[in-house]
Amino acid sequence: MDTSLISDSRSLLLLSIAIYLTLGTFMLLMWRTRRVQAGFGIWALSDLVLGASLLLLIARQWLPMMPTAMLGNAGILAAPVLVEWALRRALDRDDAAARRAMLLNWAAVYLIWLTALLADSTLQVRSACNAAGMVWLNLRIVVFLFTVPLLRQSLSLQVIALLHGLFTLLHAVRGVRSMQLESLDFFTRDPWLNGTMLAAAMVMIGRDMSLLCFTHARIEAELRDAQAELLRRANEDVLTGLGSRRYFEDTLPVMQAQARRQHLPQTLLLIDVDHFKAINDRFGHQAGDRVLVALAGVLRHIGRNGDLYARLGGDEFVLLLHDCSADTAGVISRRLTDAVVAHVRKPDGTPVSVSIGYTPLLPYETLQIAYPRADHALYAAKAGGRGCAVAAPPNGPVHGS
Repeated sequence: MDTSLISDSRSLLLLSIAIYLTLGTFMLLMWRTRRVQAGFGIWALSDLVLGASLLLLIARQWLPMMPTAMLGNAGILAAPVLVEWALRRALDRDDAAARRAMLLNWAAVYLIWLTALLADSTLQVRSACNAAGMVWLNLRIVVFLFTVPLLRQSLSLQVIALLHGLFTLLHAVRGVRSMQLESLDFFTRDPWLNGTMLAAAMVMIGRDMSLLCFTHARIEAELRDAQAELLRRANEDVLTGLGSRRYFEDTLPVMQAQARRQHLPQTLLLIDVDHFKAINDRFGHQAGDRVLVALAGVLRHIGRNGDLYARLGGDEFVLLLHDCSADTAGVISRRLTDAVVAHVRKPDGTPVSVSIGYTPLLPYETLQIAYPRADHALYAAKAGGRGCAVAAPPNGPVHGS
């Protein structure tokens, strides 16, 4: 094996420390300045703790050896525990029992290493204990990720699980190799140990980039959901669940274009609750809201597949009957007025009635042109006694149906 590139352990260790601290600082800045997911700050902390712990181990020659070794190895073993905690928070799997288990596992592997240190065990044994602890703690992360249903859908999570599996393998190799070496000189110049150190630093870069990809994908998904919710709220009337005025005005030209291509007739209906203000004044606005909700239910029942209905505002509703002539619209209007009387009630049990004005919507006619005709017919229905439907031909006087 060519050992020229991986024979200088101090330089490789300093390189690894620089990588960990740089990654940790970058992740910390992202956490402080960007909208990221839960656990991101803990992940950044794990990188910083690992880098600082390795730096502390280098400083053993200038600092008291025993406390420095204890703190350094405690930090190294804490890094994968922090990663597991960060992932649990990001995936909404964090709870008191999980945190207690993570702490107990960290304490167990650290006490094993500390016992070896206090028993004045050889460097080989202490290094193997540390490696075994890292194997176990990284293996816990892999096992945890495989219990998460989202793993099958997220390539980034799959990569993170794969890289932590590689971490487990690298530490296992380090532990086995440590037991095979005879002296400190072999430790500092062994290409296998130095190679695993360099590989671990490279894997760390890939792992953190995978977390960034996962975070970006989560944020994008949240933004898409938020945009969809805003669009739904803009297109849907909150009270009745019918389409909003904006939705109706945006969708109508599309349906007109379809009708033109297929040479199909369309009819526009305006529907208004009779004496609605009196209902609000006598029974209260909540009772008026219940009347509107019940009316919306009748509209859904009477409306056919392909029809467009919406609440324009207040007690005024609109229904676009697709592939429907004026004569057929008259029949549907009568069915609608009858259904409202039969199914919509005031709090005192008396029936609610609606007035309807309808008019054909010509192929190249805009809503601004057809609406006044239907509105005029609606007022004629109210003037004619309410609870009825009045038609307004494109040209000619209005007439009842």
